[in-house]
Amino acid sequence: MVGEEQEDHKKSLCQTQMRPEWLCDWIAANIQRLTEMDYTTMDYGGIFYERIGEIVVLLDGEEKAVFNLGAMLSELPKGDPWGFTIRELRKERFGKWKERTIKERLEAGLLVVNPTE
Repeated sequence: MVGEEQEDHKKSLCQTQMRPEWLCDWIAANIQRLTEMDYTTMDYGGIFYERIGEIVVLLDGEEKAVFNLGAMLSELPKGDPWGFTIRELRKERFGKWKERTIKERLEAGLLVVNPTE
């Protein structure tokens, strides 16, 4: 009987489908989290700003989330974003990263809002 129950359970799992809305929300939430550039996400989120102009999350052709990375970059904190080094070095590292990223975006023809800030 245990074997039959396991097989029924496996069949049931195979027939279970995730709602597309849930996946869409999960994707948008994780992109948002990565682009916040705090000390836990800066090593992973930086590449979004370095290489991508805009991310649009669609569900059945309908826009659910838009991440305009050029505008978002200009609003990133100038203060104390990264936490694996002492405070002064974090600020310096972040400042250098942001300057380099703005320069690379401009060279690649990607949008940058207020690049002189």
